[in-house]
Amino acid sequence: MAVNSWLSREEAGEIIKRAREAIPLTQDQVAEKLNVDKSYISKLEGGLHHAGRSKYFPQLVEVLKIEPDDVRRLNPGAVVAGPMIDPPLGDAERHQAKPPRQLPDGLIEAIQKYGSVAPDLQQGQWQQFLAGFRPRNMDEKDADDWYDFYRNLVKFDIKPEDDN
Repeated sequence: MAVNSWLSREEAGEIIKRAREAIPLTQDQVAEKLNVDKSYISKLEGGLHHAGRSKYFPQLVEVLKIEPDDVRRLNPGAVVAGPMIDPPLGDAERHQAKPPRQLPDGLIEAIQKYGSVAPDLQQGQWQQFLAGFRPRNMDEKDADDWYDFYRNLVKFDIKPEDDN
């Protein structure tokens, strides 16, 4: 398989089915979590629709806990966050103040350039949220790349957790 090539619908469906069964969840349970009809999950698994091209792909990845390598196989252009390094925190540890992350230069430029049209970018919570991502190939990206990344997060309703 060539780099950045898409799997067939059938191959993608097998990955989805394998991930669903590994959890384990039924098609009904997955459909309920995605707020779709069960037949849609069946069509994804059966190869009638391509899971990696589905508008529900980000939610599928989350619900089925699909491994980063499989995410990239399903959708070669997908941005995958790295594995969690620290163990999950308890409530007391979660509410302790964390030192602010250093903002990448391109993100700072994006805040300055697009902050007036995207007010979220001016909020410290969003800035720290974005700075926590290290998408592949984003080390030396400019303001436009960071703004596109932000817009994709918003598009898929991915936002910082409320610390309250």
